[in-house]
Amino acid sequence: MVVPNNPESNSREDYKNALISEFIPNQHYNVDETFDLEFSENIKALKNLGVDIVFVMMPQGSVRRQLFPGSFIASSYYKKLASKLNIHFFDYYNLLDDDHFIERDYIHLNKKGSEAVSKIFFTQLQKKLSQL
Repeated sequence: MVVPNNPESNSREDYKNALISEFIPNQHYNVDETFDLEFSENIKALKNLGVDIVFVMMPQGSVRRQLFPGSFIASSYYKKLASKLNIHFFDYYNLLDDDHFIERDYIHLNKKGSEAVSKIFFTQLQKKLSQL
């Protein structure tokens, strides 16, 4: 991602523009029938082997959610697939405020964010494992 050289002077708008110019033209969120069928069949095969599967949608900051609506589409796809195949789905997509991410990054968690997600994930996973 290309942003001005001085991180101290970079504004939210600078990062937003860099994200738009570099990533938005490369978005591919279409899930065709072939992918869906193959992916579903692989999951079913794993489940038949006794593998317990958990989908995790990681959190994204407000700028990222605004600029990449396809992420929400992807989240919706996995949520529906999880429901259809009886798979656990931990949805953290809109879980955290922007102060939980690396400054002006909006997708990579900082220490506060990683601790928050780890705590919630551990609690949810423990609950699911106790139900087995």
